[in-house]
Amino acid sequence: GLYRVGVRVMTEQGQVEFAEAEVTVLDALPTCDAGGPYEVRQGEGVLVDASGSVAGVPSEPIIAYRWLCNDSGAIGSEAYGPYAVTHTCVFYEEGEHVVELAVEDLDLSSCVATATVTVTDIEPIAGPISILTPPPYLEGQEVTLSAGATSSGSAVEPLTSFSWSWGDGTPNTLNAPGFELRRPTHTFNDSGAFEVCLTVSDGDSDASDCTSIEVLDISPRARLSGDLFAIEGEVAYFSFAGTRAGGAADPLTRLEIDWGDGVTEEIDDLNTTDLTHRFEVDGQLTVTLRAYDEDSFSEATLELYVDDVSPRAVITPL
Repeated sequence: GLYRVGVRVMTEQGQVEFAEAEVTVLDALPTCDAGGPYEVRQGEGVLVDASGSVAGVPSEPIIAYRWLCNDSGAIGSEAYGPYAVTHTCVFYEEGEHVVELAVEDLDLSSCVATATVTVTDIEPIAGPISILTPPPYLEGQEVTLSAGATSSGSAVEPLTSFSWSWGDGTPNTLNAPGFELRRPTHTFNDSGAFEVCLTVSDGDSDASDCTSIEVLDISPRARLSGDLFAIEGEVAYFSFAGTRAGGAADPLTRLEIDWGDGVTEEIDDLNTTDLTHRFEVDGQLTVTLRAYDEDSFSEATLELYVDDVSPRAVITPL
């Protein structure tokens, strides 16, 4: 404030003189220090600290701190009082944010300072994927998997989508989170090694986890029965009843029979199971039936003996 200062001077002879002057005393403002810079993950609290702030003079101590951290959707946005030297702010959005500190001293003089807060994104967690169905895994078999500990990285950013890719050319399974996508099922209709991947999203970031699965081929089953003895040139009877595909995912494509006498035939009618054949050679022969699907085959064999037809001599009277 403004003050008047006076001085009186007396000489040895007793003469007195007076003089006055005006003195302006400037306020000693406090110094604000908001600390920082700070870094925190989104949705988590950051403790801001004003302990570096000091009063302008000891006679005018700091009596109050005011924090403002309401930039871009924070909670705990304001604090005021003598004990608010520190304060916790929580930011929902990633990026650069600003907190503001105001300090008041005993005569209500104040200062203002700011600090930056870098809020980093929390990515979701995918997997680890596990296969719940016990091995071996066969083509055409339904397999159940688990998303494991898949979760959002923070409560402020819940998961918005699951996407399963199967690696076998079938469409991805894509939907909002749910029990059926945490434990999905899938049928692999072909054999081979496949990479199964889960990708989850929280709206602004993704996370993925993959696992491999070996799917085994299901081979067809060939069955052959029939005569074990035949006569050269006469009809012999056989059946391939019981011959079938390994499963619905891998149907039979064709049947082939090798009669063992140099003749091989393809069986066109799979609706009948009965076969006949005339052997034009004699001896011990092996008949082989081959059953094919799209990527494998199996065989069934039958051993038979074909008896030679000896010539007959006929004598007729003259």
